[in-house]
Amino acid sequence: MSRPAEPADRRQTLEERYGVRSTFSRGLTVAAAIGVAGIALAWLVWAAWSQTDREVGAKPRSFDVVSAHEVAVVVDVHRVEGAGVRCRVSAQAEDHTTVGEDELTVPSGDERDLRLTLTLRTSRRAATVIVDDCRPLT
Repeated sequence: MSRPAEPADRRQTLEERYGVRSTFSRGLTVAAAIGVAGIALAWLVWAAWSQTDREVGAKPRSFDVVSAHEVAVVVDVHRVEGAGVRCRVSAQAEDHTTVGEDELTVPSGDERDLRLTLTLRTSRRAATVIVDDCRPLT
């Protein structure tokens, strides 16, 4: 069954029925979207930059838990030519507490990439080794 047609004077337009958003409201929405997109882009640039190859750095190549109080660590060090490097080497237990820590200092030299071995004393058995906070010597 079809519906009878309404007289033309009783028809409502969408604007009359739902209202019209003001141009200020639209502008505010656009400005907010541009602001959020700008913040997201800035974060993306920062995240990409922070992960780029630094002038100096080091990472553990391997480690061997010699005893409950000692870990042998092999560290790969990358540096710009001639630069000295200082890094923090720490051992962590299974519960992620730091059980040993030392500073690895590499004096200036000609080689860019080095492999060094060090022994780290621990207060109890270590489960992993972390090398971080590498900086050029000043």
